[in-house]
Amino acid sequence: MYGQVGNAVDALINLTPDGAALPLGLISTSLRILLVMLCNLLRVGIKQPTAVSPPDVLKRLQTGGSPDAFKDSEKWNSGVKTFGEEPLLNSLQWDMVFDDGAMFKN
Repeated sequence: MYGQVGNAVDALINLTPDGAALPLGLISTSLRILLVMLCNLLRVGIKQPTAVSPPDVLKRLQTGGSPDAFKDSEKWNSGVKTFGEEPLLNSLQWDMVFDDGAMFKN
């Protein structure tokens, strides 16, 4: 996925001393890569986005959580306050998944 947004080198995910990935969204990359990612996010007029993962993987990402466990949690309340709509669930690494399949990572 990362290479498909036009990046030339890998991003570095921060690790604990024993090698576990930090679940805090920490990422190290170059200024050029950051600018490429921002430019890709800011593009307008794209009629058909390019798929970066197979449909079955995307479906698994969008349905990997429990709506009952997520409802009325702090993260759920944050989603309602921030987006003005109720997120369905959180799934795997995604903080919120919405009715239309949109996913949010904070």
